[in-house]
Order: sequence, then C-alpha cells, then structure tokens
Amino acid sequence: MDALFSSFMSEVTNIKSAKMKKIEGNQGTPDEIIERVLARPYDPKQGQGSAYQILQVAPDATESEITKQYRRLSVLVHPDKCKLDRAAEAFQVIVKAYNDTKDPNYQDKYADVIIEAKKRVRKEREKQNEAREKRGEDPLATDGQEFDRAVWEECERRGIEHKQHVGDMSTPFWAHVPLLSLSNL
Repeated sequence: MDALFSSFMSEVTNIKSAKMKKIEGNQGTPDEIIERVLARPYDPKQGQGSAYQILQVAPDATESEITKQYRRLSVLVHPDKCKLDRAAEAFQVIVKAYNDTKDPNYQDKYADVIIEAKKRVRKEREKQNEAREKRGEDPLATDGQEFDRAVWEECERRGIEHKQHVGDMSTPFWAHVPLLSLSNL
C-alpha cells in the first residue's frame, strides 16, 4: 500500500498545470533559466551583468511589464517550488535584478547605454538588410526579441571594450558613455 501511495504522490508532483507549461514554454524550463541566470556574474556595482538582461525585458519596459516578467521567472525557480540544486541562488539573483530595476539611478544609467546600443544595432542591421535583400534573403529584425538580444550583445561588447581601455573595474562601463539626446535618434 505504501508503494502504491508513493507512486501516486510522485505522479501528482510531476503533473504540471497548463499554466505552468505555458510559462515554461515562453521562458524556458527551470533548468534553462537557472543556467542562464547564473552563467555570468551579476554585480551592477562592478559593471557586471544587467538587471534587464537577467529578467529578459527591454530597459524601456514599463514597471508593469517588468513585474509580470519577474513573477513569471520567480514562480519557475522559487526554492519552495523548484528543488533543483541552484534554484535558491538563481532566485536571489532574479530578486536582486528586479529590485535594481526599481532604482531610479540604475534606470538612468542604463538608459544612456541602451539608446546608443539600439542606435548602433539598428544602423548595422539596416546595412546588412540591404545586402540580404540583394541576395534574396529575409531581412534581420529591427525590433522584437531577436533585435533585443543583439542590443544586449552590443551593450556587453561595449562594456568589455570599455574595461580593456579604462581598466577600472570599480566603475560600471556605462558611467563613461556620453549622454545622448533623445532628439538625435
């Protein structure tokens, strides 16, 4: 009888609700999320990582969009629900990233970098799309998730270049990026 009950309980705990399957489908499995969140160090004071990248939202996302995304991610890796080894560590990084997005100073510093990165990526993609059109290939996206991913890569690349030139790891790379006027975009 105990074996039968144990088997039943095991099946019950492994059944995922339709809502949970949908969230995993959009965000990735808890394993994938934990791996992505912990793949690189996250310490904004040292210029390492981005809260927006951790949460997978654009820096110009609304507070409501950021909160919804935080909830989606946190339900998948919350240590009370997810029993994977590094779930608690990933959850803490997600919480810290979410709290950082609430900080006006963090938002302001990051907004300056993202504007320049979007401008560079859009310009590069427009140039690439001209060549792709001549070859009869589909154009690269200039908005959406694929575009956002390219923008993150540009931000990261610019951060690495900055660290190599400046060498001061205590100052976030975006602190040295010139401010841009929105009217220039």
